[in-house]
Amino acid sequence: MPTISLCLITKNEEQFIEDCLASVKDFVTEIIVVDTGSSDKTKEIARKFTDKIVDFTWCDDFSAPRNEALKHATGDWILVLDADEILPAESKAKIKEAIENGDAGAYYLPQVTFTNLYTNDPTFIRNPITIKDKPFSGYIAGDIIRLFQHKRGVTYDNFVHETVEYSLQSKKMKIGWLAAPFLHFHELKETSHVHGKQEYYAQLSFKNLEKYPQHSKNYYDISLYYHAYQKDEQKALAYAEKAVKLEPQRIEFRLNLSFRLRDVGRRQEALAVLLPLLKTHRDERVFIELGDLFAADGNKANAQTMYQKALQLNTPRKELILQKIANCKS
Repeated sequence: MPTISLCLITKNEEQFIEDCLASVKDFVTEIIVVDTGSSDKTKEIARKFTDKIVDFTWCDDFSAPRNEALKHATGDWILVLDADEILPAESKAKIKEAIENGDAGAYYLPQVTFTNLYTNDPTFIRNPITIKDKPFSGYIAGDIIRLFQHKRGVTYDNFVHETVEYSLQSKKMKIGWLAAPFLHFHELKETSHVHGKQEYYAQLSFKNLEKYPQHSKNYYDISLYYHAYQKDEQKALAYAEKAVKLEPQRIEFRLNLSFRLRDVGRRQEALAVLLPLLKTHRDERVFIELGDLFAADGNKANAQTMYQKALQLNTPRKELILQKIANCKS
């Protein structure tokens, strides 16, 4: 089996880091922890799992410690997790298969974030669960590149919402998608902490735009910020439009633009954004959003068609979609 380096950056993560590292200790070849100034027991706990702990002075740039971790990695592949995430056993099996037999040099993995804050998100899946004595209403899922071949010159960009995507593209590396989710427990932290970080992230996101105006992801990230935290739907829409203009075939960007158009009452335009994707993609998120848009306009027949297409993909949202179909029939 090819070797795997886990690369992790930390600061004051004593609440989570043991569970994170325990979830991969028998799977990865080595663990590299780059710590940016912990004052708690984070490093002490990490030493139970690895002696590759690197101190790094924080410089308002999340890519910098990510790239420092890559410098110390020796594996054939890089696996990236944050301290408040774990990798389930079934995902490890799928990763093993992909790196041994797959044809891609990098993979998007689904990040499953348990949440009480984003229950109105169009991608929210209601699935009540209690984690460490805290009840959650369900989860949202988004795809992030967290697994890639360790190649010279592949590095992270962006001050925040850091990404290796554009570096991989510059190396002509094929990027695939792998149904190997990792679980994210960020909201086990205090809600004030979660919201407070977003203002800091927003400042860094605008720095991203200044340095990388050609990166469509930066416009997408700011669109989400204006929608989720500022409740400014017009600005959220404007940035969503810029992301799609730069990268028109990206499903996530088109979905976000459709959501933002729907939020301001422009449903026909939202439909027009997504319908071209039916020629090139079979994606449950697209089918569900189209179903919702058709249903909102009273077109129950087309809505049911879209929901049925989503069901054919063995969607994890099966119960939710069945309820939507029932609503159409009532």
